[in-house]
Amino acid sequence: MKKYGETIVVFDGYGKLSTKDMVHQRRTKGKAGLTVTFSEDIKLTMKKENFLANSTNKQLFINLLGRFLGKKCKIFHAPGDADVLIVEKQWNLLYLWILHWLARTQIC
Repeated sequence: MKKYGETIVVFDGYGKLSTKDMVHQRRTKGKAGLTVTFSEDIKLTMKKENFLANSTNKQLFINLLGRFLGKKCKIFHAPGDADVLIVEKQWNLLYLWILHWLARTQIC
């Protein structure tokens, strides 16, 4: 982190429709695990695959992990596909850079 500056973590969201829904369904082979109520103090005794086969469990785990990592990193939670959020943020930065460049060169 010291060499590159601030660390940014972007998580996929599992609450909305996403461009990755077909990939998620293929990975779980169409299975849907049970929704599990858990916290950071609870040791999970079920298989990881069964736990992660449920999108609610995944989202709750990502939220918990985000709170933990947020102590040292900047965290973003995408509503769906994280790639879309990353591209949007990069596009906004590029747009601002272009506006700044145009203002400095007085082309507009």
